[in-house]
Amino acid sequence: MDLYRFVKIGTSENFTELENESIKVSNYLAILFLPLCIPFLILSILYFPGLEYISLLFMLLAISVLVFNLLNMHNLACILIVYLLPTLYTIYHASLMQKDDQPIASLYSIQIGMCMLSFFLYDISNRSKIIVGVIFSTILCISIPFLNIYFDTVYDNTILKNTIVITLYIFTTIIALGAGMFFLLSNNKKIIDKNEFLFKEFENKNLEFEKNENKLNEYITEINNKKEEEQKRTWITDGLAKFSTIFSNADKLDVLGDKIVYNVVKYLGANQAALYMDLNDENPQDAYLEMIACYAHNRKKYINKRIEPGEGLVGQVYLEKDHVYLTKIPDNYIKIESGLGDANPKFLLIMPLIAKDEIEGILEIASFHPIEPHQIEFVHKISESISSVITSVKISQNTKVLLERSQIQTEQLRAQEEEMRQNMEEIMATQEELTRKNADHESQTEMLNLIIDNIPFPVFIKDETGKYTLVNKSEAEIFGVSKDEFIGFDDSKFITDKNEVRRIAESDRKIVEENQPVYFPSQQIKLHNGVIRVFKTSKVPFYNKQTGKNNILGVSVDLTDSSLRETEMIKEISRMKYELDKLK
Repeated sequence: MDLYRFVKIGTSENFTELENESIKVSNYLAILFLPLCIPFLILSILYFPGLEYISLLFMLLAISVLVFNLLNMHNLACILIVYLLPTLYTIYHASLMQKDDQPIASLYSIQIGMCMLSFFLYDISNRSKIIVGVIFSTILCISIPFLNIYFDTVYDNTILKNTIVITLYIFTTIIALGAGMFFLLSNNKKIIDKNEFLFKEFENKNLEFEKNENKLNEYITEINNKKEEEQKRTWITDGLAKFSTIFSNADKLDVLGDKIVYNVVKYLGANQAALYMDLNDENPQDAYLEMIACYAHNRKKYINKRIEPGEGLVGQVYLEKDHVYLTKIPDNYIKIESGLGDANPKFLLIMPLIAKDEIEGILEIASFHPIEPHQIEFVHKISESISSVITSVKISQNTKVLLERSQIQTEQLRAQEEEMRQNMEEIMATQEELTRKNADHESQTEMLNLIIDNIPFPVFIKDETGKYTLVNKSEAEIFGVSKDEFIGFDDSKFITDKNEVRRIAESDRKIVEENQPVYFPSQQIKLHNGVIRVFKTSKVPFYNKQTGKNNILGVSVDLTDSSLRETEMIKEISRMKYELDKLK
């Protein structure tokens, strides 16, 4: 155990296995050489005085090897063993030879064994060091007979030529070499066992690595799938945002259709697209589809095509309100059914445009390449937006038409109102004249009442407080009371809507205080009997000389039955003016 401790001098976990084995071999050779030096020392003392220093140098060299290994100077230790040890031994051998003598067999056996030292100390990867060491030791073996002439002292080497001594030396050399070989084989066995263990462990780790690699590949595949799904979702989201911007600027159906088919083809990478709509909103009983936009092979084409509900694939989708995706299309389908041109795409998607369960149109997309599921999902989502935009554009266009009609009617009404105001001014002038003459001419007043009563639309007069002082029969009949029941009361007695009463009172105040006429284009009044009447009323101020304050003259047109009563009112005002002029 203690010997093995010396053998391990200088080894370290930081060194490789081969480096540690080389250190152990050098330590082993040094330890083995120490006891072998003792016979040489004894022989030198007894038979070869003067050569004791070489034996001592052998011992010092062995100890130096151990010290250099301890100091992590293994390369220097190897040099001492491979080069210095054979050199000292060659000097020792040459010194003991007689003149013209042959190498001593006992010593020469050990000399030859030293040629193998480089094989023990260096691994096969250091071939150059092994070869140099062998060549150096071989040269020393060959040069022994030629070195003897350089040593003057002559020793009697008879003892070394003794058969017993030769046998002992050879036996010792064989034992030393055998022990070294056993040591090397033992270490190699350990290395081989360890390598086999490491190899098995490596195989196990390799299998584990393959499993981990498979798991990693599965994980990478899963990540790639998720990444692909995320890219598809992003593609859909970006497309929805893009089309939202496109739809926001649409105000006409034909312009909207062009934008839809163009951008759908470009975004999907398709080849053709067509948009069909039912534009016959005024006659739902005669519903049919009409192509309003088409895009094919980078050229826009307008093709007049009417498709009845249930006719072909487009008409069938219109009835069933569900999309159709075909992967096999007859060569003549496009010409017969879609009217998109001369190309023959192989994949076809027909998507209904539905908003609030009402179908607004059909979007047809044809492509030479398959339309992926996420692309179909995208088209389905934008179809909802397209249908909503179509509905909005239709409403906008209808509203625009109604607005233009309303503007025309408004201009007509303004002209009628202006004429009515002029007549009202004439009536007011006539009324003032009649008022001035009322005190002296009661007959004329009766005549005025008679005239007003014969006016076929409501006429009334109020004092400065908003209370009625005069009404004609038409006004009394509309409210369902007698003329006398009006006198001395304001509108709160006859109208149930407090807001309308407040509105009328405010207008009366404006007429009296600001001397400004007031015009109500539409008054919806609910009477106490529950009847709702609609009036158009004009009220103007006139000066009452008796009270010295402004009074109110009002003329109404009952729009409940017909708006044509305005014409009659104008005629009657003109007639009343004529009668008043006669009274003057």
